[in-house]
Amino acid sequence: MNILEKRLEAACLSGGISNSDIYSAALAAARRHKSGANRILDFGSGVGDFTKLLCSTYAGASVAGADILPRPTTIPPSVDWYEADLNGPLPVPDGAFDLIFAVEVIEHLENSRQVVRELYRLLAAGGVAILTTPNTGSMRSLITYFVRGHHAQFDDANYPAHITAVTALDFKRTATEAGFRAPIFFYTDVGTVPKILSLKWQNIPGIGTLFKGKLYSDNFGAVLVKS
Repeated sequence: MNILEKRLEAACLSGGISNSDIYSAALAAARRHKSGANRILDFGSGVGDFTKLLCSTYAGASVAGADILPRPTTIPPSVDWYEADLNGPLPVPDGAFDLIFAVEVIEHLENSRQVVRELYRLLAAGGVAILTTPNTGSMRSLITYFVRGHHAQFDDANYPAHITAVTALDFKRTATEAGFRAPIFFYTDVGTVPKILSLKWQNIPGIGTLFKGKLYSDNFGAVLVKS
């Protein structure tokens, strides 16, 4: 099996889908930091669920999707599709998009710096990239790392789909190296209680509303703005 076949197998293992809490947090971040967009890319579209959501959210905009997986049959015919290994450059001109979403993608790829540089290349001046990934700074992830030697969501059960854990400091460094402004972080405010995976912090009776932000979110995001 060659490297491309291994990457494709890993992509299939991931399921090509995220969850509605992460989608909602990414869209909310986009509304806060990008008032309008005509050219949108779903970078790492998987089976196309978020791509379809972008089409309905940004009615009238041009939406494209990109993934190592084939074009999903369920996405609208108006969506441009780039079937490509996202570890390398897309066959798209520089500055082709105003807004790029990379939702739960960077942890599947081998080189986070290459990913951020590619997003910078694909964005027009003033464009915004919205990235999300498992939160290495959450209480659950920090405890998991201390006890087991790896971050939460990067155990054997998630391998080889999840291969690259990215911290907030990594985002700061890679973003500024690529030419972006300093990243703005956001959190899903949905997180699992360590050792009680069926319980979310936010569902603890009486005090659940207190558990927000970095320590209590299983996933977080970075907003990258191209000057």
